[in-house]
Amino acid sequence: MCGRYALNSSPAKLKEHFAAANEPDVKPRFNIAPSQTAPVAFRPGASGDEARHSA
Repeated sequence: MCGRYALNSSPAKLKEHFAAANEPDVKPRFNIAPSQTAPVAFRPGASGDEARHSA
């Protein structure tokens, strides 16, 4: 089972870590596969690319 990861931080900790305006609407998940939809944090403009949105 390679490529899987976990999201185990609370929304409050994510908000603090990323200096977000609001707490993200996420729940802990402990077996996220590469083919599953998962939250992503990025800094707009960091790479010069426009923000990309998942469909």
